[in-house]
Amino acid sequence: MGKRFGVCENHSAPWRQEPGVADRGTPTLLYPVWGTDSVGVGGCIVAKTEMIRARVEPDLKHQVEEVLGELGLSATEAITLFYKQVVMHQGLPFEVKIPNADTADALRQAQSGSNLVEYSTLEELKAMA
Repeated sequence: MGKRFGVCENHSAPWRQEPGVADRGTPTLLYPVWGTDSVGVGGCIVAKTEMIRARVEPDLKHQVEEVLGELGLSATEAITLFYKQVVMHQGLPFEVKIPNADTADALRQAQSGSNLVEYSTLEELKAMA
């Protein structure tokens, strides 16, 4: 008997049956097609983790990893935390908005360094508020 491929009926996980296993309905020796990080569940072996691949700007990646390092988190732990928050909130765990015209203009000015006002003391800044 050759290798058989399919989807585990109990877990919707891809599986591959080992050669030589008798065909008794649901195969008993299964393992995930996509990798080795797996755990046995209900007579099947299904992956306990899945791989996420994302492209980000190198500078952003390094800045984030520095902050996460200070927090004692790995990138994997931070992504897992983010995913759990998305599930808990049933959406992004923070507000995402397009800035209005005034805010967008202020952001552009701040990024370009134009029209910035400097104060020599904190008291001078507070007096302007």
